[in-house]
Amino acid sequence: MINLKNLPYKTIAVLGLARSGMAGLQALQDSGISVRAWDDNKDSRQNTKDKGFGILSLEDGLLDGADALLISPGIPHTLPEAHPIAQAAKDAKLPIITDISLYAETRDIDQTKLFAVTGTNGKSTTTTLLAYVLNDFYKTEAAGNIGRAVLSLSNEIECAVLELSSYQTELTDNLNADGVIWLNITPDHLDRHGDMDGYVDAKLKIFERHNQGGIAVIACDDKYSRNVADKISKDAKWKVVCVSTTEMVDDGVSVLSGNLYEKGEVIGSISSAENLKGTHNHQNAACVYALVREFFDKPPQEILDKIISFEGLEHRQKKVTEFDGVSFINDSKATNADATSKALSSFDNIYWLAGGLPKEGGISSLTKYFPKIKKAYFYGQSGKDFQDFAVQNNLNCALHETLGQALENAYEEGRGQEGVTILLSPACASFDQYESFEKRGQHFIDLVEKLKK
Repeated sequence: MINLKNLPYKTIAVLGLARSGMAGLQALQDSGISVRAWDDNKDSRQNTKDKGFGILSLEDGLLDGADALLISPGIPHTLPEAHPIAQAAKDAKLPIITDISLYAETRDIDQTKLFAVTGTNGKSTTTTLLAYVLNDFYKTEAAGNIGRAVLSLSNEIECAVLELSSYQTELTDNLNADGVIWLNITPDHLDRHGDMDGYVDAKLKIFERHNQGGIAVIACDDKYSRNVADKISKDAKWKVVCVSTTEMVDDGVSVLSGNLYEKGEVIGSISSAENLKGTHNHQNAACVYALVREFFDKPPQEILDKIISFEGLEHRQKKVTEFDGVSFINDSKATNADATSKALSSFDNIYWLAGGLPKEGGISSLTKYFPKIKKAYFYGQSGKDFQDFAVQNNLNCALHETLGQALENAYEEGRGQEGVTILLSPACASFDQYESFEKRGQHFIDLVEKLKK
């Protein structure tokens, strides 16, 4: 647990009592800072109260005498509409802070190097991979949007790797990261940020740094990221290293036809990395390689060998098992169409399971992958709209109420054939039927295991 004793606060109100909020409460209290909290969910409030923390509503004085409001990243403070407590804090000119900003304020920069990863897709894989590679050389822990609260990190680590979403960066001033990996940008969270400019601006705060020496590894394969690379390269505090999977970068890192290149010289093949299939994962791996090489100057082959041995990220194109000629792939973390496109591009003869709480744009961007899909099995809130779109675009499909029903149908129709892939890649949030993509993915694993028996 992070020590927060040097913070200039006596009392902090906490809004949101999920993973980051609870870790914040505990770290603040352990550091001698007075805390009180609120969550709109009754069960969360009761659970927090049972652990000995005070619960106060806005009307009962949550913000009275507070020096700041610590807000969980999923709670809006501006668009689409500010939460009433966030609005009250702004009206009272009370600072709104995050657990990330608290960590940035208290980190011992001489003891712990901080590396931050952002982008629309690939953040969790890249964060986990970077921590995995660094752990061979230094005591490293990963946290942030990946599922572990940053304030639960150990005080004794040598490297911290943080996955940061735009929700986390937008309220974090002067992160002062030693290195940043910027992966890609495609439209997402536009309701929260207003438009693409707002979305990019929120992420750009990851580069706020008060001195020179930062390493910015930027994947330059999309126009927004190329613009970011141009912008940051003009900032004397950062050295920019460009990464590409579409062209040779003479002064950066490239992956072309499965081969990894540094400054135009081939380092070796990355194609044998079983858990990093597809161009998107080659981009992730190349960014990790670039950061470790540039910041720590480790031997190229040593880094590449470690990358190839990576066992993959749970719920991200992870093979569950194989039987009856069918490979079962869990890609539950694909909560939008762009993420699903990465999975569809990586497999063939696909029996595709998709559905849930729809994101803007639906699956309209995936039509170029339809020839790879033998049949689609849609379920959940988005199921009917997905079915209608598929029929209009001549994709063989079926409609089901639940993921379990969709899986059973796909298995019955695909079993016994050659090289079938049953792919759960929902292209949707999970919240219509599951509390998280992790719960959805674990349910898929459990269902597959039942089929195997």
